[in-house]
Amino acid sequence: MKVSVIGGGISGLTAAYYLSKLPKVASITVYEASQRLGGWIQTTRSDDGFTFEHGPRTVRPAGPKGANTLELIEDLGIEDRIIPIKYGHPATVNRMVCVNGELHKLPSNLKSLFTTQPPFSKPLFLAGVKEFFTTQKKCPDESIYDFVQRRFGSEVAKFAIDPMVRGICAGDAKAISAKAFVAGPMFNLEQDFGSVIRGLFKRKIKGLSPKPFNSDSKLVQKARDEKWNVWSLEGGLETLTSKLSQRLQKDGVIIKMSDTNSNAEAADKDFTFLSTPAYISANYLSNDNGLHKNTKELRTLLDSIPYVDVAVINFMFQGKHLIKEPAFGFLVPSTEKNVPILGVIYDTCSFPQGDTTIFTVMMGGAWFNQLFGQNPNPKDLESIALEHLKNILKINDEPIKVICKVHEKCIAQYTVGHAQRVEKLRELTTKARLPIAFVGSAFDGVGLNDAIMSSKNEVCRLFP
Repeated sequence: MKVSVIGGGISGLTAAYYLSKLPKVASITVYEASQRLGGWIQTTRSDDGFTFEHGPRTVRPAGPKGANTLELIEDLGIEDRIIPIKYGHPATVNRMVCVNGELHKLPSNLKSLFTTQPPFSKPLFLAGVKEFFTTQKKCPDESIYDFVQRRFGSEVAKFAIDPMVRGICAGDAKAISAKAFVAGPMFNLEQDFGSVIRGLFKRKIKGLSPKPFNSDSKLVQKARDEKWNVWSLEGGLETLTSKLSQRLQKDGVIIKMSDTNSNAEAADKDFTFLSTPAYISANYLSNDNGLHKNTKELRTLLDSIPYVDVAVINFMFQGKHLIKEPAFGFLVPSTEKNVPILGVIYDTCSFPQGDTTIFTVMMGGAWFNQLFGQNPNPKDLESIALEHLKNILKINDEPIKVICKVHEKCIAQYTVGHAQRVEKLRELTTKARLPIAFVGSAFDGVGLNDAIMSSKNEVCRLFP
């Protein structure tokens, strides 16, 4: 069998990786339209040895998806390049929100749940009391903001969930799905048991709680024994995609970049994995490509998945004195109308780089055009980001290096009904017996672990 993979991001590369392990697959060709591999994973390594991330920068080792990624790392032989951050490190404990121009630490331990911590007006344990007595609402889906506000109260939705969603997918919590996004397990507990908290207890009593994921990987066991919270790689996460592409080519996978004939060539293969953003996959289907089936409904479903633009600006300052309180960083709720940034990551708090402080400012997302218009000047974005970074953190120093990247239509938005649309998409594809599969961050989770597992699951499902 000859298989093509459209898209050379982490989803496409790992789809090729898992396909390469199947004896029935005779040849694999990966087509990437741009001049680089890795997609949303993008690292700049300066001549003087500094590393700047413009996309994801840390990976969680927890759960089946986290273990699966560590197994991949181990198989690629780059486990010695891992830089772990263990539980208890300031970057794992201190996460903040900016409200009214001031930074506030979010509760991070049991004691903090029973004290009033600004910006909350009352102890957070009371939100749990509210949830316990809130009446069940049966529904196929709702926004994550509405779900949390209804069950835990408006302050939890406003100061915790809203900024968290902005930090994860640069999205509007009032539009993002509760079922398909990070609150999915809680949403399902309410639907199945009538309450999140009661559901946790009932599930445990019935022996239905998720079991620990078993793995024979020494690296997975090491991560558990050493209590890793997150990890990254020396040289940045692009180390992963670089090593992965090297392995693929060593194993006979053909990788073609900047190839204008990719659609025509892919049509000659027996099966195609589409790992590109949903709107690009829709264009692939609109070209027919020998599918000989009505793909109009599939294209409509793919086009219904919106994307947002995000500006990522890295600032390097001389010295380590700029961070007064070590933390992962801070996020900004959408209600802070005078602060046009999504949040700031304290890069060198997690991964020190000499006598410097590096921040990453995230801007735009669902509010990009509203705030900055179309095709803003990168220098203007840098100025806005620097102004608010200095104001909030009380910084007087000037940066010694600035890198601005504007990622257009880079993060899929899992709006209400997303899970049902993805299920329908795959049902139609299977029913029509189309020789295509959809993988990647548009369907099964926006994180790096999600994208890798998406590819593995689809390869295993379609080629058991």
